[in-house]
Amino acid sequence: MTARDDVGVVLRFAQTVGDIDQPPDGAAAGPACWLILDPAWSPSPGDRDDLIAVRQVTERVLAREDLFPATTRLLDDWAEQTGIAEALTVDGTSFWYRRRLWAWRWLHERLIWIGILDELARSRRITAMESPPAGETALAEVVRLFAARAAIPLHGTQGGPEAAAHDDEIAGELRESKATDAGDAGPARSRHPLIRVLRDVVRRTGILPVDRRRARIEARRAAMDQRAATLASQATRRLLVVADPATYQEVATPAGRARMDPFLGPIVGRLADTPLAPIVLELGTRAADDATWARTSSPAGARILTADILARRYASPDDGPVSVAAASRVASDVAGREGRIEVAGLDLGPALLAGLERFARIVLPARLREVARERRLLEALRPAALLTVDEY
Repeated sequence: MTARDDVGVVLRFAQTVGDIDQPPDGAAAGPACWLILDPAWSPSPGDRDDLIAVRQVTERVLAREDLFPATTRLLDDWAEQTGIAEALTVDGTSFWYRRRLWAWRWLHERLIWIGILDELARSRRITAMESPPAGETALAEVVRLFAARAAIPLHGTQGGPEAAAHDDEIAGELRESKATDAGDAGPARSRHPLIRVLRDVVRRTGILPVDRRRARIEARRAAMDQRAATLASQATRRLLVVADPATYQEVATPAGRARMDPFLGPIVGRLADTPLAPIVLELGTRAADDATWARTSSPAGARILTADILARRYASPDDGPVSVAAASRVASDVAGREGRIEVAGLDLGPALLAGLERFARIVLPARLREVARERRLLEALRPAALLTVDEY
């Protein structure tokens, strides 16, 4: 321990060494200790002695304890304590099992940060802390709890659990839900009066390229809707295959290489000429996408349905208010639960509940609309069996 460490240090954070600058006005005074968050950075001979590589501290933390089983045990104990599976249940189905993997990763990351900060505190006396850079949501939550536990000042932009209201995973799910919910509505028309006048003038001279594009898209949608109706009317046993094109890979088949789901694709191919005729619903796809249309309009894609038919063909005007009301009830139930996840004197339980409440409030309405539409699709197709992978 150096003389400076005896006096105490202000713990500050930087993504890279190049990001280190003078503390802002109002920052904690005193000698600083910088934790460099770039996991690829290591100090070189001659570097400043106030720089610490997060990778090296993380190695010491993970060498001391295997956090995988600890994360699972803490999460499962918390779930039982809070009854979160019941709170996230709608119509007999619990969405906890959809969010459990997210919650596990959420908790695991914070356990690592707690270990890192405690490791730093063992070798130096931390008298104050600065908030980490923007985007470091997990670290920011742990820093806030750490500073409160140690009764030391925390300077810089701060926020409670709600500060992470738009964490990457929830934001990603929300974008996905909005895209699915739109039903591939096509490009919006400008409503500015002057733009409308200009469009009318140009339209008198001929068809706009955007109108030709819109006509092609509408024709594709109509063809996909007709395909769904035709498949539903056929007097055959049907196998509904739920696939995600994001998982497709180039797979070698007896007929040559083909792009497909590596698990489901070969099964679909083998069943193509059997009495159990596969119908593939491709998640996240739209007839408007040129590459998707080229694939699904080929002879090999004749029994593929793009996901945009759900919002267009199987939607109901009641889906919106019903799903919002159900999600609101779930969010209120989740917010009213209590449960501690205590690690080194820090309670992560409230922040985890806040994240699940955000999921229920922000994302769950769209998920419930999807469920309602998928049920109508199942009622129309009446498949004899379902084939899927990654069921959660």
